[in-house]
Amino acid sequence: MAQFRKILLSGSNVHVSEVTASNIPQATDNNTILFADSSGAVRTLNNLTYNASQTTIEFTGGTFSGSFSGDGSGLTGVTATLGNSLADGAGIVDFTYNGGTARTASLDLHPSGGLTFFDGNTDSGTSTGAGKDDFKLGLTSSLAGNGLEFPTANDYSEIQINLNGNSNSTSGLKLGSSGLAISDNIDGDGLGLSSGVLSVDLATNSGLAISSNKLKLANTLDGTGLNFATGNTILNIDSSVVVDNANTITFATGSTNVVITVTSDGSVSDVTAGKSALLIDNPVLSMNLSDTLTGNFTFNDDVTISGDLLVEGGGSEVNLEVQNLNIADQFILVNSGSTSGDGGLIVQNGSGTTGAFLFYDGSHNRWGVSNDSQTMTDTGHEVQEAGHAAVVTVQPTTDAESTILASDPLFGTAANNSRVGQMVIKVNQSTNESSAFIYA
Repeated sequence: MAQFRKILLSGSNVHVSEVTASNIPQATDNNTILFADSSGAVRTLNNLTYNASQTTIEFTGGTFSGSFSGDGSGLTGVTATLGNSLADGAGIVDFTYNGGTARTASLDLHPSGGLTFFDGNTDSGTSTGAGKDDFKLGLTSSLAGNGLEFPTANDYSEIQINLNGNSNSTSGLKLGSSGLAISDNIDGDGLGLSSGVLSVDLATNSGLAISSNKLKLANTLDGTGLNFATGNTILNIDSSVVVDNANTITFATGSTNVVITVTSDGSVSDVTAGKSALLIDNPVLSMNLSDTLTGNFTFNDDVTISGDLLVEGGGSEVNLEVQNLNIADQFILVNSGSTSGDGGLIVQNGSGTTGAFLFYDGSHNRWGVSNDSQTMTDTGHEVQEAGHAAVVTVQPTTDAESTILASDPLFGTAANNSRVGQMVIKVNQSTNESSAFIYA
């Protein structure tokens, strides 16, 4: 009968009630000895080995505590040395130590050396720490003289220039990567700052220009119908461009899908597929698309649809012959409108009529895949068919092992063993025992 069974993983522990070995070889040189701890786990000690030629157990290194019997004549490699006495050197307060009475060593700080002892909150102690061994060496708070400051109270890990106000604030200065610099916000509206140079900041196509370091109107300002006079100080209408009663304008379209409307201060005349009016009468053109378009259309550039796109009609087919398809929807709905049946995705192979399926087997409540020899028009697939296989799922859980072993997998049905192959991983395993289970 299929049920969840524990998998033994490499590197993990396994808890079994009994282990039986049918063939145990004779121990050889340098074999290690196995020990069982109080929990029943098996351990080894690498420096306790078996010497086959002497039929003895040897301790090959490390430390050993306990007692020995005998006169100790067999012990080798045991030596004892007495260390030299310790005395103060440069920067250390006078003291000596010979291994007898405990002594405390302290740094000997110069009274004007910019250093002191720091207890994590404030400067503390004398130049020698006043005999306190819990103080740490640090800079004195008085090190920051005129124009300098420690940015954080009781934190002497960083010293910086003390500006009149915050950096990039009211002082007009900031701390740059290489020292003091002009503030980034000194350039107000219409000004720009680059490499320490303050200049007029002109907008693109602003109609203004800089000539000989002075601001003026751009030479391109006089477009069609206008001319500059007296340098760039006077802008006149070009008399060669005039509209009179002889100039008319006609608005026409070649498509019935476009509706043209023209209003004017004068009269508007109908022309073929359009309207005509005098240009001097200020004609206004309005063009609208018909609510219902007829004919076939080709869009050579991008098309943006702000509302919904609805494709209707029995047997309708949408072909997206594109290299990259981007869909913002997090979940794609297929088999829409049906209460049962299979569904999925097909990857076409070279033949054009067959492909590989990623599908949901509705009759067995299981996801599956197929090889690339399946007919693309086939609408029914089962995980146990030839050329098909079930997708193996892994379910993380915090359930107890007994609960896992008595449970059924998330997918599949009791019929036809369609549940086999699914896995459960116990995510809160407190020991090194295997936490993997497979339904088989």
